[in-house]
Amino acid sequence: GGRSLEKLNVAAVGVGGMGSNDLGEVASHPETVIMAICDVDSNKLNQAGAKHPNATKFSDYRELFDKMGDKIDAVIVSTPDHMHAPVAMTALNHDKHVYCQKPLAHSIHECRAIRAAASACRQPAAVRRTPGGRRSRSPSPRRSRSTCARWGRPRATRWSWSVPPRPLASAAGPRAT
Repeated sequence: GGRSLEKLNVAAVGVGGMGSNDLGEVASHPETVIMAICDVDSNKLNQAGAKHPNATKFSDYRELFDKMGDKIDAVIVSTPDHMHAPVAMTALNHDKHVYCQKPLAHSIHECRAIRAAASACRQPAAVRRTPGGRRSRSPSPRRSRSTCARWGRPRATRWSWSVPPRPLASAAGPRAT
């Protein structure tokens, strides 16, 4: 077994934009501790650092895992889209739970690699991805924390969602009403 989950030690990679919202939501839970924050934009990193002064700051996510890997339980991935899969894979290779903004990956290959990495974790990890669509509301990261508190290390977290398709514009232009 792993260590007791009295408090969930969290690292956030990507702390600007949606990352700021995700970080604030997770940090607001009394049973979480923000251990590390990471962003390549020093302005965003310093803004987040002002709100979380006890968190260690990093500009490279690989350095975060090298130095803090044994001190964190979960990782929030709110980077630009092209970095979601690399950061999530690194977290999984360090046996961490992952909460990732959409899209989780850009290809079937990346999705399969993430699934394989999650399956290979010594202490099975939960990979949670926020649902898409303008009409859907992102699930609270607090639910992930309460799941960990009730069940310990979960075997897997699976998500499905439905986004209504947008009507395609006609080649002839808009229809008369």
